[in-house]
Amino acid sequence: MRQAIELPAQKSYPRVDQTLKGTLRGNIDMDVFRFDGTQVLFHQPIPTATLKTSGVDYCMFVVCKKGVTQLLGCPAGTRAKGAFVGMGKGCCRDKPGKLSVNFNCTGTTDESATVFMRLEQTENRCTDYEVTYRF
Repeated sequence: MRQAIELPAQKSYPRVDQTLKGTLRGNIDMDVFRFDGTQVLFHQPIPTATLKTSGVDYCMFVVCKKGVTQLLGCPAGTRAKGAFVGMGKGCCRDKPGKLSVNFNCTGTTDESATVFMRLEQTENRCTDYEVTYRF
């Protein structure tokens, strides 16, 4: 698995958007990021990313810190993705727009998790991208 670039930790409240920019170089390039998300009492986390760039396939994967990760669903216009080489379960989208992961950590009331984001080129060209994300 490609080494994930560590991003600042997030909390489920207050939800603060972070912006990430990068460049994918050709159809074999892939960028992988991770951040730790902590659930704040009474505030269910909803890992969300919004991509503003065409030509990029992007995914969010969740791994619960306690219990077993259960993927509850992906929003319309996205697709579910099973375990991706140690990155857990998640959702993917291949066009600009919003992506979120509805998950549950079974066996615990703590929904704290590690979130991975993977961005891949869909065409053989260089593409600058911008993603806004939060836990």
